[in-house]
Amino acid sequence: MSVLNDLRLDVGDDGGSIPSGVIPPLGSGLPSVDSTNLLGRLRIDVGDDAGLIPSGALAIHEANPSAHHARYTDAEAASVAAGLITIHAGDSGVHHTRYTDEEAANVAASVLATGVTTATIQESGVELLVDATTTAVLPVLSTLLTTSIDLENPSGCLRISSTAAANANGAVPLVFHVYIDGTFHRGTTINVTGAIDNASIVIPRVVVSGLNPHTIDLRWAKFGSPGLTARCLPVSFPDLYHASLSVQEVL
Repeated sequence: MSVLNDLRLDVGDDGGSIPSGVIPPLGSGLPSVDSTNLLGRLRIDVGDDAGLIPSGALAIHEANPSAHHARYTDAEAASVAAGLITIHAGDSGVHHTRYTDEEAANVAASVLATGVTTATIQESGVELLVDATTTAVLPVLSTLLTTSIDLENPSGCLRISSTAAANANGAVPLVFHVYIDGTFHRGTTINVTGAIDNASIVIPRVVVSGLNPHTIDLRWAKFGSPGLTARCLPVSFPDLYHASLSVQEVL
């Protein structure tokens, strides 16, 4: 190991000893010492010239770290920590970032454009737990399911999904519409001929504004055929029919 030629021994008030032979002479500049009557603490100062420190001296140094490495008491550590916390709190503007409304809108638009999945803030949902029928014919619709949600953000975004397995007692198209606060938003149609078919609607993202609560409905009707009846019967036939409506507030 390459170190400096200059070696300085600092002695204090307490007697100690360094075994003879541990520190051989390193040059003419080293003072003559009695190796049997030195302090137990050894400090080696280095200068500009390369030299060697005997391995024995390093072993003595490493064996007694408490003599040369400073340690905090509990009180000192607590004081230092309190000081750091005070500095941190006083400079919060530098290290805590908050979005403006415009920045948040830009982030949301970017997320939507790139198709990145957004985080869910809260969710509301409902499942059809009774047998339901309707004879409604478009443009009149009957409400199959309804749920509501209180947005945490004044102009929040919703993700809406609905599904229904239904049929009729004859061949007729069945229409399903999603309404948000009484306004039509999305729809789908299935053609049934007595067999059960499944209708699904997924709205990945829609901005909703206005006062809470917000109401979301799944409505249904027949496309013509006034004499027929549409049916969704999850109680009588739970393995065949179902209907559900799920609403999530998302970032």
